[in-house]
Amino acid sequence: MIGQAARFSAGLCTFLTMLLPPDALIAAEVYKWTDESGRVHYGDKPTNNNAVPLEIRKDPPSESGMEARRQKRDVLLEAFDEDRRRKKEQEAAARREAEERNKRCAKARKRLGKVVNAGFLYKKTDDPRNPRVLTEEERKVETERLHSQVEQWCR
Repeated sequence: MIGQAARFSAGLCTFLTMLLPPDALIAAEVYKWTDESGRVHYGDKPTNNNAVPLEIRKDPPSESGMEARRQKRDVLLEAFDEDRRRKKEQEAAARREAEERNKRCAKARKRLGKVVNAGFLYKKTDDPRNPRVLTEEERKVETERLHSQVEQWCR
C-alpha cells in the first residue's frame, strides 16, 4: 500500500514538474536516492539520509549553433527541391519523347500501309502531270526503308 502511494506521489510529482516553466526546473535542486527495496528515486526533496544532490547543467542554446542548424536545414531543403524539380523535368522530357515516338510510329505505319496496299507507286518528276511509276526493285527498296522506320519508331 505504501509502495503504491509512493509511486502515485512520484508520478504526480513528475506530472506537476512538467507543468512548471523550464526556468523553474533549472532553479530547483534535484536529489537521487535508493529506497529499502532497491529502487532508485529522484525528487526535489530528499526523503531519506542517503539522498545525493545531483548537479544538473543546462547549457544555453548557442545562437551560432542554431544558425548553423538552420543553414544546414535550408541547404538540405534546397537540395530536396532541386531533386524534385529535376525529377519532374526528366519525367516531362520522357513524356514528350514518348509522345513524339508514338507520333512518328503512327506516321511510319501509315506510310508503310499505303505503300504495301498501293497498286502502283509513283515518284515525282519535273513535270507534275507526268509522275514516274516505280519498278518492282524500287518498290522493294522503298518498302524495306519504311519497314526500318517502323522498327525504329515503334519499338
